[in-house]
Amino acid sequence: MVDIRLFFNHLFPPRCPLCGQAGHWPGHHHEHPSRTPASDAGKQASSLCAYCLAALPWIGRHCRGCALPLDANDQDFCGRCQQHPPPWTEAQAMFAYRGAIPGLVSSIKYQHRLQLSHELGRIWAEYLRQSPWLTQADVVVPIPLHWRRRWRRGFNQVAELAKPVSRALAVPLCHHCLKRVRFTPSQAQLPRRVRLQNLRNAFLSDAARVSGKHILLLDDVMTTGTTLREATHSLLDAGARRVDIQVLGRTI
Repeated sequence: MVDIRLFFNHLFPPRCPLCGQAGHWPGHHHEHPSRTPASDAGKQASSLCAYCLAALPWIGRHCRGCALPLDANDQDFCGRCQQHPPPWTEAQAMFAYRGAIPGLVSSIKYQHRLQLSHELGRIWAEYLRQSPWLTQADVVVPIPLHWRRRWRRGFNQVAELAKPVSRALAVPLCHHCLKRVRFTPSQAQLPRRVRLQNLRNAFLSDAARVSGKHILLLDDVMTTGTTLREATHSLLDAGARRVDIQVLGRTI
């Protein structure tokens, strides 16, 4: 039986959402010489062409505390995280927040390109499956939006990214484990010293859902880590056994 999707793909080759070119898919052409091993994680799961997928700013080896890049001879945790450990147990980032990534995130949030969030989510899911400790998580929790901001935007972009991650890891997605109970100004517009005060007591966790659980907390971008830090404290205060952090992009 002929797969109708393959038939239409042959007639109307899908276009890469980044470069707009048609037909540059893995298996149709030779691999781009700049492809990195990390890009193999998303190659089979994405409609991004092989060239654009390889060109994304894969972050490579990074600190397991703050997700900033490490040199090859560095330990698993940077000096700062050794001296001042974060409240979470592990942190991991897929991309440096530069190159095409800020534009992709902005397109999802402000142009409502939800299909693009699902594409990135599938790449992210394949990448995360390489981390064996992630499969031990009990629940995936996206950083929530306050209801007013979610109402204005119509969706939570982190929750959309989290859907394919949850499916790929076979770990349930929980939208009600963590709530944003205070409406706060965007962190991006605030000085570093003001961010912590801005988010103080902004989150509330459901103890009945998180107590004793290993939480995988997802966010799209990590800059100073203030949002993730406050959310982690809320989850731990509610009885979570362990919180691990996953971010799509890490500001360097």
